[in-house]
Amino acid sequence: MRQALEKKALLVTLNISTWTARTLDIRTTNEVLVAKNADASVGRFSKSLLPNNTTIKAIRKNAGAARHHNYEQTLPWSDNGARIIPTARFMEHSRKMGEFKAEQEKLVSQFKTEYTKAIKNAKVTMGDLFDETDYPNVTAVNEKFDFDIEYVQVPISEDFRVDLAEEEVKKLKAKIDTRKDLAIHEARKDMYTRLQRVVGHMAEKLADPKGKFKNTLTKNVADLTQILDDLNIAEDKKLSSLGDEASTLGKYNPQTLRDDPEARKKAAEEAKDLTDKIAEAMKDVVQ
Repeated sequence: MRQALEKKALLVTLNISTWTARTLDIRTTNEVLVAKNADASVGRFSKSLLPNNTTIKAIRKNAGAARHHNYEQTLPWSDNGARIIPTARFMEHSRKMGEFKAEQEKLVSQFKTEYTKAIKNAKVTMGDLFDETDYPNVTAVNEKFDFDIEYVQVPISEDFRVDLAEEEVKKLKAKIDTRKDLAIHEARKDMYTRLQRVVGHMAEKLADPKGKFKNTLTKNVADLTQILDDLNIAEDKKLSSLGDEASTLGKYNPQTLRDDPEARKKAAEEAKDLTDKIAEAMKDVVQ
């Protein structure tokens, strides 16, 4: 399986940086501590430099959506930020990330244009908390935003060639293979966990005949099952079978489940039964 990983997947690293537009206000912090006769360890006052600025909020929202989409479409690889993207998902992933990046660039450009006016608005809103020295110039602000996406090949131990002693090369190759084995195991566990989460949530929400739920209750199940086979890089037949069962849950109409008690009861029972099946299957996966 590890030999096939580099043929069916890539590694993707998404790096997004945005300006927080917040800063520590030492003067106000000290004033509050003195007024309340409190120790400095109690807390610090952090202020928003651009309160109610819709563009900076839109930039953060776009960045959050990009990170979420990247997470949903990929699998764990390492702690350095890289994740596994199956080649079957690459084109869609690349297209969507391109859209997020274009949106960030558009919003950042808009923000730079309105930056001077935004500072003037903040001066009115912030009152005595306003301090002009808190605001970097436009060039410095521009450097605080970045959106970078990188795709690289999964390491191949057979192609590992360096000028080291043979024994050391063997150790490094073995480390690469071990890393790939672990990644496949973690990817498998991750998919079971995701499936259990969305199906279990559906079972829990529908169990209460009068409980309220959002339309995403079934959509989340449908969205996951649509990409499950692509993300099933371990080629786990049991996982695929459970995914097929879950896909029927994703087809339920949310409004029907609200209006029809019998349909809701049936869906709740199906979701609960499937949740139990997933839990049983996971016993072999988490070991």
